[in-house]
Amino acid sequence: MIKDVKSGGNITQNHSGLNTRKATVPAKDKIVYIQYILVDSVDDVISFLYFCFLNKNLHGKSKSFITDIIQNVTTLTQINKIFYSKLLLYGEYTVTIGSGALALPYLGYSGSWTYNNFHNQKEDGLQRLAVYLESDPYFQSIYDIARFLHDITDGIEFVSNIPTGYGLGSSGALVAAFYDRYCFSPTSDLNLLRSILGATESAFHGASSGLDPLVSYLNEGILIQDSGSIEKIDLDIHDSGYFLVDTGIPRHTEYYVDLFKQKIKKSIPFSQAVLLLAKENKRAIHATLTKDKLAMYQSTKAISKIQLEHFGEMIPDKFQELWMLGLRTDDFCLKLCGAGGGGMILGLLSDPMTNIDFITNVKTIGI
Repeated sequence: MIKDVKSGGNITQNHSGLNTRKATVPAKDKIVYIQYILVDSVDDVISFLYFCFLNKNLHGKSKSFITDIIQNVTTLTQINKIFYSKLLLYGEYTVTIGSGALALPYLGYSGSWTYNNFHNQKEDGLQRLAVYLESDPYFQSIYDIARFLHDITDGIEFVSNIPTGYGLGSSGALVAAFYDRYCFSPTSDLNLLRSILGATESAFHGASSGLDPLVSYLNEGILIQDSGSIEKIDLDIHDSGYFLVDTGIPRHTEYYVDLFKQKIKKSIPFSQAVLLLAKENKRAIHATLTKDKLAMYQSTKAISKIQLEHFGEMIPDKFQELWMLGLRTDDFCLKLCGAGGGGMILGLLSDPMTNIDFITNVKTIGI
C-alpha cells in the first residue's frame, strides 16, 4: 500500500482503482513525488506514477520522468535481491554422469549487487564473465551484455560472503544474480534454465551442471531425478542431524572434476564404485524426502565408506582420520560436499538430537 508521508494517512483509491490522494501531491517539484510516498512494492510505485501521468498538472512534461523512475525502481529491486549459497546434499560427481541429485539453498551465506565508486574491476569475476560472454553469439542473444559492461564501468560489484572454493556455490550465486539482472527474457522452463545457467557458469570452472546457480536463482530446493527431470521441492532438514565441517582449505573445483573424469575413464574399479555411489545417493535422497532418518543415515554411511575408499584424493589428509573415526564409532559419518579437496565436508549424526560439540579439534557448523 502507498502511504501519504506528509499527512500520515492512507492514500485513497480513485475511480480508476489507483491508490491516490491528489490534494497532498505537490505538482511543481517532480523530485518531491518520490519523497512523499512509502511503497510496499514496485506495483505501488507504478500505480502512483501512472496517476501522476494522468494528472493535469503534469500533463505533457512528465513522460520521460515517469519512465526514468520506473526503470530506477526496477533497478533498485534487482540490486537489493539476495542470492543464497547452496548445499549439495547428495549427488556430487554422479550428477555429471546423469544420476540424481538433491540440493538446497543454504542461508548461512549470500551475495547481492551493489555499487562502489572505488571498485577495481580486476578484483572480482565480473570482467572474466564479461569477456567469456562477449565472445559467444549465443550469450549475446540471451543477455544484455552492453548493459553489463556499462554497469561494470559504473562500479557495480557482486558482494558476497560465500567462501570461494568451498563447495557452497559462490560462482553459482554470482551467475544466478547475473541471469536475474541481465537476461532479456527469463524462462520458467527448469531444464532450459539449468542449461543456460550451467553454460554461463562454465566461465568459472569448466563444464557446469547448472545445479548451483539454479538453486540460488530460484531460492528453492531442487531434485534432479535419474531420468533428468527437475522439480522444485520444499524440504526442511534442520532437525535431521546434518552439519558442516570447515576444512579451512579453499580448492579449485575444475581440478577435481577433471581428476574424476580421468579416473572414471581409466579405472574399472573406480567406475564400478561410481555406479554403486549413484545407487546409494538415490537411496539417501529417497530417505531424506520421506524423512526416514534411519535409512538416511545408513545410505549416507555407505556413501561415506565408498568415498573414503575410492575418492581419497578428494578428502584432505588431515580429515581422513576424522572420517574413519565417524565410521568406527557410528556416531556420525562424513561425505563430500561438492567436489571435495577442501572447503566444506558434510556430516550426518546417527542421533539427530546429539550436540555436535563432541566432535573436537575441527570447526563444525550446525545446519
